[in-house]
Amino acid sequence: MLRIRASGVWPVTAPPIVDGAVLVQGGRIAAVGPEPLVPAPGDAETLEFPDGVLVPGLINCHTHLELTH
Repeated sequence: MLRIRASGVWPVTAPPIVDGAVLVQGGRIAAVGPEPLVPAPGDAETLEFPDGVLVPGLINCHTHLELTH
């Protein structure tokens, strides 16, 4: 389990969160939100980035739809 805290978290479908955290469990995101609202299990490794911002991974959405027919 991993808990990451940063000065900002930019979720995909919500506004940016100031002083946010992300909890990762079993390789999947289990919680995202303001730091006080994200659980902090005692057995979780904790990483803190007071000057950092967490952003979602980027995907390459380049396509050639005109070539698919």
